[in-house]
Amino acid sequence: MGTGVTGRAGRGHRRYLSMCVALALGCLSLLVAPMAQAATFGPGTMTITPASAAAGSSGKTFTLRYTAPSTGGVSGAVAVLVPTSGAPKTAFGPVPAGTNVTVQRGTCTSTAFAASPFTKTTKTAYPGDSPGTQINTVVNCPAGHYFTMTYKNITTPRKAQRYAFFTKVAGVPIKTQPVEAVAPRSAVSLTVAAPATATAGTLFSVKVTAKDTYANTATSYRGTVKFTSSDQGKPVLPANYTFTATDKGTHTFTGVVLRTAGSQSIIAKDTVHATITGRAIVTVKPAGVVGHTAWAWGDNEYGQLGDGTTTDRWAPVRVGTDTLWSSVAVGGEFTVAVKTDGTLWAWGWNQYGQVGDGTINE
Repeated sequence: MGTGVTGRAGRGHRRYLSMCVALALGCLSLLVAPMAQAATFGPGTMTITPASAAAGSSGKTFTLRYTAPSTGGVSGAVAVLVPTSGAPKTAFGPVPAGTNVTVQRGTCTSTAFAASPFTKTTKTAYPGDSPGTQINTVVNCPAGHYFTMTYKNITTPRKAQRYAFFTKVAGVPIKTQPVEAVAPRSAVSLTVAAPATATAGTLFSVKVTAKDTYANTATSYRGTVKFTSSDQGKPVLPANYTFTATDKGTHTFTGVVLRTAGSQSIIAKDTVHATITGRAIVTVKPAGVVGHTAWAWGDNEYGQLGDGTTTDRWAPVRVGTDTLWSSVAVGGEFTVAVKTDGTLWAWGWNQYGQVGDGTINE
């Protein structure tokens, strides 16, 4: 009999242990799930419509739509951070407030502004975050249901780039953040980038970029540009060129040559819209002069051959050992020559000071 009791007790003990283990695992799963969720971002999705707008646009209306995940509802805080800090270059305006932001329940059970509906933030908290004004709501949305926010009378930033409207659910960032792509406007000017200096007769490149009114690269530019220059020495300039979608508003041109020393301009101008133009100033340096050896022959009574003697030569003799002569001229039994460094030299008959050394010595 004692054996039977022991057996029942044993079976009961095993059932008890099994129940405890099951409960423990259940509790463990409840504890772990939120931690995993925080590590892999929060639930649900947020979209923004329209998803793009031109830089510096005014009177725009954005609709933000939050949808609870299909696997479960959301009951709690949903916050959206609007990038409103800083200068108009990188900020949306006006700042979200009760006068320009409304919340629509959509298919959610309830949606309302939080007790503090609009709060400012001056520092970033998450990657991709931007300082600005946070819109705070409290919602009760069953699985797969949605609500919307409407943000009206917006002026978009002047700088063309992608701006995240950073969204958090119960303090946890959602996985895919809604992004407003601020696009460049149409081109109003060109910039021409060229080296500050170039040597006459040598090749270099220039880069032409189309710019909108806010100095963004006008990626949609498809105009044709023509090149001219202030250089009157037959410069080599690129042929007319029509920008393509691949260029994305900027194109590099090779094989440019300027020939006249001094300050010269290279001008690029749209062939249809003359106001779409730009220029670069290049300081052109003279080309280096190639040096040569000098040779002479004939009567050398006064040393005019420059070989250091007064012996007549019936075959060419070299004038010293220098290889830097650029030009030579002869006079009445005297010679004048210029080196590549610009210095002037003379030798030979000097009875009347024609050698120019301040004497009449030969």
